[in-house]
Amino acid sequence: LDPRYALAMGGLFAFIAVSGLVYVANPLSALLAAIALVLYVLVYTPMKRTTHLNTWVGSVVGALPPLMGGTAGGGSLASPEAAVLFSALFLWQMPHFLALAWLYRADYAQGGYRMLSLGDTSGSRTAGACMEDSVYLALLPPACWAAGVTSCMFPLESIGFNGVFLLAAYRFYSHSSSQAHARRLFLASLAYLPVMF
Repeated sequence: LDPRYALAMGGLFAFIAVSGLVYVANPLSALLAAIALVLYVLVYTPMKRTTHLNTWVGSVVGALPPLMGGTAGGGSLASPEAAVLFSALFLWQMPHFLALAWLYRADYAQGGYRMLSLGDTSGSRTAGACMEDSVYLALLPPACWAAGVTSCMFPLESIGFNGVFLLAAYRFYSHSSSQAHARRLFLASLAYLPVMF
């Protein structure tokens, strides 16, 4: 595609999407969409070629759509529910994408994308980051109960799916250079969100 054509079409679609949200939802949902768009296009995308921190910025972008849905349905950004949704999506994306980045680190390198896994020849930094965020994710259900967002059943029910996810993260952490354990963590991440929600 000609870059000018792509820019024009992207700008047109962005305008239609953001202004459409003002009309069908509310200005706050449209503002969140505009923030996600700016972060994705002007911050996250350029960062892909300069720093591995792009994954953290990309996770913010990926965690904004549930907030948009919540505010479109009349919810508040200042609610504990909004904080839980954002936190769950943000924390989940780290082991999900970092395991994927470990599996396809040669492809990322060939494409010129800076990922945590590229300078991590042993995999220990990548697996450690996956483990850390998996622990934080496992602590989210008890935090929801402590904050009064859910009943005590949510942390109890989460023991199973968080246990499986933590085990997958721990195995990758224990065998950080293992493609098989990185793949299992990635596959566990695919099942995690539907089961959690």
